[in-house]
Amino acid sequence: MKEIELGEKIVTWLQVKGWEVYQEVSIWGKTADIVAVKNNKVWIIECKVSLTFDLLAQACYWKPYANYSSIAIPESTSYKRSKGRSFAFGICKEKGIGVLKLNHHKSVYSENEHWSIIQSIKPKPNDRAKKWSAEHIQSKLLEEQKTYAKAGSPGNVKKFTRFKKTCLELEEIVKDNPGIELKEAVKKIGHHYKTNHSAIASISKYLTGKKKIIENIKMEIIEGKKMLYFLGTSEE
Repeated sequence: MKEIELGEKIVTWLQVKGWEVYQEVSIWGKTADIVAVKNNKVWIIECKVSLTFDLLAQACYWKPYANYSSIAIPESTSYKRSKGRSFAFGICKEKGIGVLKLNHHKSVYSENEHWSIIQSIKPKPNDRAKKWSAEHIQSKLLEEQKTYAKAGSPGNVKKFTRFKKTCLELEEIVKDNPGIELKEAVKKIGHHYKTNHSAIASISKYLTGKKKIIENIKMEIIEGKKMLYFLGTSEE
């Protein structure tokens, strides 16, 4: 099983239970596989096909900030639990980390098969979490993160970020208004920068020179003004 397959099953399970699910969410420089929201509660779930200390460390990192923190793994195919696996589950209980297990059921009499999710350890509610942290996480969530990249995607798969959203909005403005001044374009978009001034300074760097990463827009300096022209999206 691949992590992305595990993630798909967990996402579906959460959605059936009424959670609003966001995938591959970047928060404070780290990426959470799944961020689920329900009744203003935030549940972060890290998915891995192997039960490792790195996985436990990832889940522990989110514990102070989210209302709930869990790991999701496939159920072991062994009938006997290893000492290492038992030890790891003991750490989860001690730290208040939940454990979701994906079980694969296949009939010996037919080709029929199905999956089920078992919550073998429930996450301990984080009553000590500062109210601002859960609210801050929710404020950073974007509608596009529900489908843009699937939970468990490899690290080289591009994630949808607030910067990505800013770039896409800028592209649309420039496409509809060729030759628009950067200053005016910034006023029209819902950028993620604190001020329009900082947005202009930062975007200018990303449009020219060695730091050029916004490929679909060309900037020209005309009579001291930064004018923008659309070059076409990567899909075109």
